[in-house]
Amino acid sequence: MAEPTATSNFHLNYDPEEDRLLVSVDLPDGKEYAMAMTRRLAKLLVGALADMHASRRAKALGSHQQMRDTVLSFEHERAVAEGFSSGGTRSNLPKKPLFAPPRLVREVKLTPRDDGGTTMVLDDKARALTFDLNQPRLHSFMAGVLDLAAHAHWDLPVIAAWLERADAGDAAPKVVH
Repeated sequence: MAEPTATSNFHLNYDPEEDRLLVSVDLPDGKEYAMAMTRRLAKLLVGALADMHASRRAKALGSHQQMRDTVLSFEHERAVAEGFSSGGTRSNLPKKPLFAPPRLVREVKLTPRDDGGTTMVLDDKARALTFDLNQPRLHSFMAGVLDLAAHAHWDLPVIAAWLERADAGDAAPKVVH
């Protein structure tokens, strides 16, 4: 398998047999390479991404907590809606075969970018997947993880007041192009 390079395209799915969230990328041969995340790691990752985004906006939004959460919620919903309306985010019902069984993510590295996006590296100690997430894709990733967690009945606690979780019946696997 050729080493995947940095990408902004990803697939999110839930594996009920392993009770894991799968983050995968397309390979040239029509297959996907996937890494698995535990519910604990998914919760920590979304929390870190939400904190990173909120801290970037803290200076512009002021110190009033309720106002800041309201604005962050509007920005989040707008970014997710733009992803769906542009076709960049969509439900991904047909699944491609996996190149190999998913390996468990062992380490996550997040690097904020000047444009408000984030570079996210998922490392399983054998391979690493690097995702260049602009703000809309960052919000789509967080929303997708929370949607699939609700679908899996993980009952994650509220990670940030401005991030609302979908009902379990609303969640479907997502792909972002």
